[in-house]
Amino acid sequence: MKGETLINTQFSVFLEGLIEKPEDIWQDMNASFGGIFVSPPLIIQVPQDPNLYEVPIVQLRSKNGIFVLNIARKRADFFIKGQGRDARFETVEEDLLNKSLLLFDKLDSFLSIQWIGFVSRFFIEEGEPKKIITNVLNPEFQKIYKGSAFETFTRYVSRMELLGYVVNNFTEIQQIRAKVVGYNDDVLGILITRDFNTRPEDNKEKKITGSFVKDFILESEKNFELEKIKEILWKQ
Repeated sequence: MKGETLINTQFSVFLEGLIEKPEDIWQDMNASFGGIFVSPPLIIQVPQDPNLYEVPIVQLRSKNGIFVLNIARKRADFFIKGQGRDARFETVEEDLLNKSLLLFDKLDSFLSIQWIGFVSRFFIEEGEPKKIITNVLNPEFQKIYKGSAFETFTRYVSRMELLGYVVNNFTEIQQIRAKVVGYNDDVLGILITRDFNTRPEDNKEKKITGSFVKDFILESEKNFELEKIKEILWKQ
């Protein structure tokens, strides 16, 4: 079975209210993370437009670029980048749990949390990604089309219960040409994105807490099902 490389993993917090000036809180936020974001912040001027409330205004990076924090008026996203060809989720899991909780606790101290999300992206080298991705499609559907696959992209979303919350469970599978440390430049392959998020409309009576954040990430990870996805893609 082909092995996957972790591209990045992400924890997101979506807010009820607004961070009026994200550019004024980044130093305090960095202090909560123990000062890991030592590179000069990237600050982008974004108009006060409701359609742009989720656009990052401040981006913080660690010196080695592994940790990234984006702060918008309506959300904040913390990323950990995979390092090298052998990067696996397990190697960054503890960092993700600890720092996601730092982000959540800091935002929860002055704003109400609407919902949270957890995303992980995995790369698998493959010389014929378009052909492989068609393996998730019904063969009868494929027979409708003449010729070989030119472009393939699959997205599947289910709703499931996780720890008493209704959760969106996304899977996206697509062709990608990526630059990954340990590979040659522009390696062709498949990107698998696994995305879990709580649904605010279905969880109105529930308050998201710090203890739930950790359990949410751990339980979501148990539902990655990467091995089963790979078995279908490569028909093992």
